[in-house]
Amino acid sequence: MDSDDQHSASLIGTFMAKSQVTPAAMILGKPKFDANAPQLRVQGRRISNGWANLETLWMGIGDSLYGFRVYPIAPLAAVMRGQTFMHRFDFDPEAVVRLCWRGVKPVNVDAPVRYLSAEEGGVSHFHTAATTCCSPGCTRGCSWASSCVCRC
Repeated sequence: MDSDDQHSASLIGTFMAKSQVTPAAMILGKPKFDANAPQLRVQGRRISNGWANLETLWMGIGDSLYGFRVYPIAPLAAVMRGQTFMHRFDFDPEAVVRLCWRGVKPVNVDAPVRYLSAEEGGVSHFHTAATTCCSPGCTRGCSWASSCVCRC
């Protein structure tokens, strides 16, 4: 669950219950945006979702970027031990794709997203150039492309 108050803590019980019923699966939040959601974010995530679904041959990832999730610990730890990345904004898409590759099934749960205004304390830590290009000269957009050759 992200710490920026975009996700409703009231859904923790729902996510945990789904995880208990299907402990070998990853429980993935599927965002339900309201009218205040920035259209760049709503529409822009289609690229990441399309890429993730292509890489997993459409195993059922509802959203590759949404940070409200429950992962099975052992498979996630195995994925993380084998990687030198997955430290920032690339964690969510990398984790979901690599877990699918290991046979972990996604279970999608609809979850509302709340975007806080600046007056409410809303701050985005996403910076287009720094977040999508992990090193100087990188043009692949590493934060959403699991197959990117540039790893830092």
